[in-house]
Amino acid sequence: MVTLQAGARNAGETGQAVMAAEGSTTALTLFLSGVPPWVVRPVQLYTFIYSGSCAEHGATPMFALNDIVQAGLFSNNALFGPFTVKKSVPLQLNALRTGGYAVVVRASPADGNIDLFCGELN
Repeated sequence: MVTLQAGARNAGETGQAVMAAEGSTTALTLFLSGVPPWVVRPVQLYTFIYSGSCAEHGATPMFALNDIVQAGLFSNNALFGPFTVKKSVPLQLNALRTGGYAVVVRASPADGNIDLFCGELN
């Protein structure tokens, strides 16, 4: 399990990432407590894997995991979370855990592409 740190514009929220091996890929499930109230509903979250750390990563992501961007709700009555996002990373789990990668979750382009969460995958 990986702890996701909330970005400055998403202060007070928490997140976790769970990784599971799926052959030559890795299933990545993100559990997010919430997003800022200004994020358009239904919530769209964009997920990227970068080489490096949350404090220092390249300008271009290694992987953009954005085939599906609509976040799932844990409750049908919740507008602000908690949310879950499921992704498939085209790397084996061991390579993902030892390669010095970070996962970044962003608000949609309509919401300014603001970094909401980041976590180091080790």
